Amino acid sequence: MREASAAIVDNEIENEFNGDAHAFIRAVYQDPNVPLVIRLQAAARALRVEKPALSSTKATVDDKSGLAERLETARQRVKSREVQEASGNSTKPTYEH
Repeated sequence: MREASAAIVDNEIENEFNGDAHAFIRAVYQDPNVPLVIRLQAAARALRVEKPALSSTKATVDDKSGLAERLETARQRVKSREVQEASGNSTKPTYEH
């Protein structure tokens, strides 16, 4: 890595390097003068930043309540927020599942 960083500075990439770790790693793996082994290591470390892994989320649906009941609950929440805002007691909204 010392050789790679010296190569970056020597190859005038220092003017393009803005100081963060990702820019440095990117400069290492894009420099053809850096040994391939080091470039591969740098690319592997940059991969999670450049292409984040997808994550799954768990969604739950309440099948027991009907559409009318859910609509009425939503209306009550909206009305409650309007009353809070009118009285000056505005808080962050909370959502029930």
